[in-house]
Amino acid sequence: MVHALGLSTRISRQRQAYYHLLETTQRGGLEITPWLHWFLEQVQAAALANAAIVEAVKAKALFWWVHRHTDFNPRQRKLLNRLWDAEPEGFEGNLTVRKAVGLNRVSRATAYRDLSDLVEKGALAPCGQGRSGAYRLVLR
Repeated sequence: MVHALGLSTRISRQRQAYYHLLETTQRGGLEITPWLHWFLEQVQAAALANAAIVEAVKAKALFWWVHRHTDFNPRQRKLLNRLWDAEPEGFEGNLTVRKAVGLNRVSRATAYRDLSDLVEKGALAPCGQGRSGAYRLVLR
């Protein structure tokens, strides 16, 4: 999970707006209210992003605790960790058999067996059917 925590990261992502507001504030004399509003919005956005990341880490820890006695093979662990690492945003397009083939470099049949077993073990839930079939994490 590569998520940057912190206000400095948030500000660096909003660098253009940051510098524009600084210039506007410097030209406006001592009126810093617009800059303060912007800065506090960034503090709030960073705090919300951090809270979502903390919740995702807690959910991942709970998942592995619930499944501590479940027998997953290394390929299944890799798939599950890849799904969890995408949280809190989620795995784009959910997990499909095709993506499982690519992630684990296995045959389509092996990927399908692994995914079906994960559904049976309560780790994944199917969503969609046929060619648009995919799998998502079971969150408790």
